[in-house]
Amino acid sequence: MSIGVSVIIPVFRDWQSLKHCLDSLPRQTYSLEKIEVIVVNNDPGHSYPFGLPGINIRFIKEHRKSSYIARNTGVLASRGQILAFTDADCIPDAGWIKAGVECLQQTDAMLAGGRVDFIFSKNPSPAELLDAAEHMDNEDTIAKHSCAVTANLFVLRSVFDRAGLFDQKARSGGDIEFTQRASSHGCPITYCKDAVVRHPARSFRESLGKSFRVGKGLLGTELKRPRVFGNRWKMLLLHLIPITNPRRILRTQKKYAQQSAFVFLQMLLISVIFGLVKNAGFLTSLASLPFKPRKA
Repeated sequence: MSIGVSVIIPVFRDWQSLKHCLDSLPRQTYSLEKIEVIVVNNDPGHSYPFGLPGINIRFIKEHRKSSYIARNTGVLASRGQILAFTDADCIPDAGWIKAGVECLQQTDAMLAGGRVDFIFSKNPSPAELLDAAEHMDNEDTIAKHSCAVTANLFVLRSVFDRAGLFDQKARSGGDIEFTQRASSHGCPITYCKDAVVRHPARSFRESLGKSFRVGKGLLGTELKRPRVFGNRWKMLLLHLIPITNPRRILRTQKKYAQQSAFVFLQMLLISVIFGLVKNAGFLTSLASLPFKPRKA
């Protein structure tokens, strides 16, 4: 039977999370015979230490350290006509692949971003709630900016033929750049609410690292933004405002039943901290730009 869907998962040493991800895939309601899973090991010096579940899984190696290069390696090794991307720390629901495939088959879309639900600790911290408020909202980013994250993304193979692969030089935001580039090349994108993966909400420390990486990749991502999706410099400046929109925080508090003025103030303050760290990452990227002095 021919492969219909290739699931591509890059991983860098996060074996325990990957185990939970892979263990969820044999429960998919989509025909397992039509699925191949390609795990791209971005640290070939380490190997997966657990047994594999009963589904067609291949491990391939990519020595160059980049999740976007790893995804490109997975794309080139895949056989499916639909490519489903997720991350090693995501846990797909049983109907994930079936829903994503149906979204592409029943519309004229060539890309589909699914829903990302967050997994919180027993007592969610303000940093975890802020992570849920700020990140992986494919419904919002698709509606406003025609882009989605690879934590939950379905792509027709023909999109790569038309728009190319992920930017292998991207430090962060390469999924946003790719999906906007595909959209600007005439590949429609849609939101698929029934294609669900779950992702652990980041802790304060994890979000600090994420903020710095996003800042370092911000200039490259925004300078490649297709002009049809807004003025590049304006969008860059908006990204550098070191505070989260209070309405977004309030919506998240309501959604997760954490409506407290004290929690709201904590989330607002933490968003400023993360914003300043992102700006520091941005300044670091400017400092690393090649400088060519003018000739006298």
